Amino acid sequence: MARSGRGNEYFELSTLDGGDDDLYEASSRRRGRFAQRSRRRWRQYLLFGGILVFVIIGFSLVFSSSPTDDSSGAQIVLDPTEAPTAPPTEPPTEVPTEVPTDPPIEWPTEEPTEAPTEAPTEAPTEAPTEVPTVPPQKPTETPVLQWTAVATPPKRGVAAAAATLPSGVQLLVVSVPSAAQVAVAVDVYVGAIDNPADRPGLAHFLEHMLFLGSRKYPAEDDFAAYLTAHGGSFNAYTAMEDTNYYCTVAPEAAPGAITRLAEFFTAPLLSPGAVEREVNAVDSEHQKNLDKDDWRLWRAVQLAANPAHGFARFATGSRSTLLPNDDVASLQAALGAFYNATYSADRLHAVAAGPLELSALQQMLADAFAAVPQRDGLIPRPQLPLPDDAAAAALNSIFDKEQQLGRFLRLRAVASVRRLVLLWPLRSMSGRSAEDPLASVLSHVLGHEGAGSLLAALRARELATAVTVEVKQLNAATLLLLTVDLTEAGLADVNTVIGGAFAYTALLEAQDGVPARVSARNEASTMAANLCPGPFQFLA
Repeated sequence: MARSGRGNEYFELSTLDGGDDDLYEASSRRRGRFAQRSRRRWRQYLLFGGILVFVIIGFSLVFSSSPTDDSSGAQIVLDPTEAPTAPPTEPPTEVPTEVPTDPPIEWPTEEPTEAPTEAPTEAPTEAPTEVPTVPPQKPTETPVLQWTAVATPPKRGVAAAAATLPSGVQLLVVSVPSAAQVAVAVDVYVGAIDNPADRPGLAHFLEHMLFLGSRKYPAEDDFAAYLTAHGGSFNAYTAMEDTNYYCTVAPEAAPGAITRLAEFFTAPLLSPGAVEREVNAVDSEHQKNLDKDDWRLWRAVQLAANPAHGFARFATGSRSTLLPNDDVASLQAALGAFYNATYSADRLHAVAAGPLELSALQQMLADAFAAVPQRDGLIPRPQLPLPDDAAAAALNSIFDKEQQLGRFLRLRAVASVRRLVLLWPLRSMSGRSAEDPLASVLSHVLGHEGAGSLLAALRARELATAVTVEVKQLNAATLLLLTVDLTEAGLADVNTVIGGAFAYTALLEAQDGVPARVSARNEASTMAANLCPGPFQFLA
């Protein structure tokens, strides 16, 4: 702009001073007036030029001396790094009036592209300090991963692979060409069993809070809005020992969904405003459960367990347990402390499945979860196997044989149901790595509905209409629940039904029963069929 200004000035002056010869042959009076007019214009041009230079220098000083006044984030951040290289070297070679005007206009657009080309050795040192938390800035971590192929059914081109990040996050990706969407799930080895004794329901409340903004995506509805805009869905649940977060999204939007989900476990906001609002949502969830018979029955089972064990604690949470004194700051502090003591990279499992290439899924998952930190000082999990020390075993046992077992509880149902539930706590033998084979065998045997089964005998006496078996596998124990839907006669004679169930298990023992350990789950069905007793009859 300064150059064109000087060019215009020179053109105007040359036109006035370099006219036809006739001008100079005119009368001296005319030449005198012309000379005076020319000198007057020279003064004006010099005066104007001096003011223009002053204004340009003034604006350049404003831009260079007070970068924090600029509302552009790029100029504020990048100005200090570029100033040592561009401005000091250019002014000595050019007219001072030209340099100050160019940088304020060109820096915001030129700096991002010039930095890597002009100073390639400085970029690697600046990136970690300016943007230390962005996972994509660490491309060297992904190639280090050793992905292991996972066996899949030999059809439809399905392929799978697994790997473990240096932080401990375990990854699994599955390429399913026929899938319409990408599905992502993250399981955290933290659940209701870890609830603090003075804040029941905190694990479930934390599950709610992680959806309400992170440092990278601070808007409370960002995750939901992104998935909705790309045809996706999401949900989560808090179980006894695990909390699971999952979503589906269009394939082209998978990177954004995975990155947003990973931020749950990196830097959630847990803002006070969201804390106060979400307490009411959790309390509403609790209120609607009060009239559900299945929920009431499970809560009764918890209350009958070892009170020193986390299994016995209230899992859902309510306003009275989470915010007893309306102290939002205290709840927020407890929430942050619980998050730091339970959510760690080595307790995370992340899975992504969809129609994308296996390598693309691997890259997305590894990049997104690379920043999840591994924390120290975590709340310990129950010991396996149970310790021999009586005091330690009591803290790790869900049910104590002397105090909590051999009890009969009667519950008043809300709906018109007649049900008997028998619960056997089995000592966990397989840990978390696989389903307990023993429980699987017992489930098949007790739930058998054919001739000679427990259900067949109960139906013959018109005491029951259905028998179902459920296995709840926890780290400290495997719970086997036998549920019998009773007739009116069965409810009136419930002791006979209970006696029949125990007689059936005794019959298993009499014929050498179930072995102490089963080597593989695929043996369970065959073994269950072989173990089913002959025609079963109630003991006299």
